This record gives sequence, structure tokens and C-alpha cells, in this order.
Amino acid sequence: MKKVIFILSLLVVALCAQAETIENQITRANELYANGSYDEAADIYAALLEKNESADLYYNYATTCYKQGNLALAVLNFERALRLNPQHADAKANLEFVNQQITDKIEPLNVFFITAFFRGLGRSLSSNTWAKMSVVLFVLALISLLLLIFGKRMVLRKVSFGVMLFCCVFALVSCIYAFSQKRYIEQRVEAIVMDGSVTVKSSPDTSGTEIFVLHEGTKVERQDVLGGWTKIRIADGQVGWLLTTTIQPI
Repeated sequence: MKKVIFILSLLVVALCAQAETIENQITRANELYANGSYDEAADIYAALLEKNESADLYYNYATTCYKQGNLALAVLNFERALRLNPQHADAKANLEFVNQQITDKIEPLNVFFITAFFRGLGRSLSSNTWAKMSVVLFVLALISLLLLIFGKRMVLRKVSFGVMLFCCVFALVSCIYAFSQKRYIEQRVEAIVMDGSVTVKSSPDTSGTEIFVLHEGTKVERQDVLGGWTKIRIADGQVGWLLTTTIQPI
């Protein structure tokens, strides 16, 4: 028993030391950023992100990339911050600012407003938030069921039935959104063009017909992969093939 406690103590100490080291590295990177040493700060943020993803780290890295003049990396990492935390207000505001500076201004296709509303609602919260919400609603539904079964007053039972029905419906909706958001994050369908300019072709071949040109920072949707080529779709509905090495998934 003493041996187990000793091992657990060592693990706790090791974890605390690691957390302190990471915190020190973040503090160091923040200081370098404040002093204008953007290259050094970016290296630290990038190294930390290889070990552990964090919306705030992605945000800090993105702002540093912008200071370095790398719009594509800035857009990519602001998007990654929002992928983990859709409510990150600073990442939203800065992404909008940086997107105003990229070359391609693509008008998105008109989407039926109900579809746009539910899609936007689903992506307004993270998968973890939706999952927690579904659990809370499910618990409230169980409590309402107990009040419905054991409640003696008719008014209480009627109210309990209404609350139970409401909670069940929205618990199901929250659960669907949680799985949808998790799948959206894991599949990483969207990507950012990283090269200065990329020629999109009609087929996955260098001899394919040139359809249009995209520039760094433009968001695309990945649809298929063949060899070293990726089929993409842009916001206005146009599709084509480009080299996989020219884009990075969000």
C-alpha cells in the first residue's frame, strides 16, 4: 500500500512539474511576443501545440504569425482555435480582420435560411458543450418523470410532463449536435490554402485544364484525395483539383 501511495505521489509531482514547465514556456512566449521577438515566440507556441492542442495557444500562435506577415498561417490557426472553441470572441474578431486582407473575395452560395440557421446553431458551441447540455437536459427529464409519477397535484404533473417532453426533445437535439460537431472536428474537412497562389485544375494531373487560381489564406472544403491531389470545393460552389501539399487541414 505504501508503495502504491509513493508511486502515485511521484506521478502527481511529475504532472505538476510538467504543468509548471508548460506554464513557464507560455509565459516566456508571451514575453517574447510583447518584446517583438515574434520568430522565437512562434517557435515556442508551435512546439507547445505539438504536445497539446488549446484554443488559446492556437490564438496566440495565430496572432504571432500575423505579426510575422504570414497571413495563411494566421488564418489557419485562428480557424483551429475556433474549431476547439467556437465561442472564442478574440479569435472570431481577428479572423474577420485577417480575412479582409487575403486576396480572394469569394461570395458564398445562398443557403436556405432554415438550413443556415441550424448549421450555424450546431457550430456555435463545441462538441463537449453540446454533450454536457444533453446530460443536464436528460437529468432534468428524469427528475420531471419522477415528479410526473409521484406528484399528487394535477397541476404539478401537467407541468412535469411538459418539462419532461421539452427536455427529452432538446437533449436529443444536443446529443445529435455533439456527435455532429465531434465528427466535423475529427474529419477536418475544411482546409486553408498555404501557398502564395495555387492553380486549381479540372483533373488530378499536371496536364489538367486550369480552372481558376486561389491565393494564400483562402478556405476550401476537401472532398476527395487521389495520389498527391485533393479535390476541393470553394464557397461559391466551384470544384477542382489542387496539389495536397498546397493546403493544410483546419
